[in-house]
Amino acid sequence: MKSNRQSYLVLAIGAILMLFSNGRWIIPLATWVSPIFFLRFMRLQKPWKGFLLVALSMAIVNTIPGGKLFRRHREYIFLQLL
Repeated sequence: MKSNRQSYLVLAIGAILMLFSNGRWIIPLATWVSPIFFLRFMRLQKPWKGFLLVALSMAIVNTIPGGKLFRRHREYIFLQLL
């Protein structure tokens, strides 16, 4: 049980570091270190469960900065499709 809790702590650390690798306050070191924690979490879990939880946490973290930056990006992609 303790190992399971520690693995989710590793996932949380990776998600927090990823939060600071995107958005308004960028810490370049966080961009390089966060995948290490995600990989460690996936090694501690069953393959599909680890992959899905990391993908879900990355999706959630990438929606947090939000704001106009991502709206502009969506508009740019839409204009490229036209």
